[in-house]
Amino acid sequence: MKKIFSSFFSLMLLTSLVSGVAVAGNSASTKEVSFSTEETKDLSALFEMAKNNITEYKEPPNARATLSKDGNVQNVRVYQTTKRLKTERNIASGDQKDSYVTYYFYGVPKEAIDNESISTFGSTSDDDFDSSYSVQAYSTYFWDRYKDTNGNGYKKLTKVTGGWTIHDNKVSITNREVKYGASGGSLRDDGTHGGSVIQDSGILKPTSNSFSYNAPTSWKPVFEGAGTIGVNTTATLKLGSETWTLRLNNYQ
Repeated sequence: MKKIFSSFFSLMLLTSLVSGVAVAGNSASTKEVSFSTEETKDLSALFEMAKNNITEYKEPPNARATLSKDGNVQNVRVYQTTKRLKTERNIASGDQKDSYVTYYFYGVPKEAIDNESISTFGSTSDDDFDSSYSVQAYSTYFWDRYKDTNGNGYKKLTKVTGGWTIHDNKVSITNREVKYGASGGSLRDDGTHGGSVIQDSGILKPTSNSFSYNAPTSWKPVFEGAGTIGVNTTATLKLGSETWTLRLNNYQ
């Protein structure tokens, strides 16, 4: 595999998956860690896992990335992988918490920029993520998974990170926007199903080509069967007087 994300940020994102009833935190003295592994900081290895569909948590690949110019929109291939980092059990209640991180990788081939047209952009056949790309990007989010008293799963968004890496110094990135959130039927602190919630960060505007935001701790988990969590990003790519819009939607 060619050099992948060599200039990417060495950044690890942590998420939590909880199989239990109560959402409220418990005293550290009541917790027992049965599994723990070091963070994987090699984004090249993570991308290889994503490309080969190696993941430790199965979920539908709903993420969609697009490149658009003058009303012409092309899909950008998205690769996804999830890695488990930790399993923690509450000794008193027996509730279990598994920590995961989910990564999304996507990029723009040089041909799409150099030819000043996305009509040559054949994303569906692109399998490599290497120096032939003008811009590479990723998006990652933390999330906690809980179960209610009936065993239904819920997800709580806790943190989002990501960014864009430029491999063609003729290209610049402006107008960066990030929006994250969660909506759906919520889980109460006592482990029972609550009413619907809409939890939205609003539009955030990073001032550099990387971002990291913590979700409010007051946010509630939402029902995974009919709720969504995730992060959307938008950036303008510019070469000379020409501009393109690169967008990722990975709410799911």
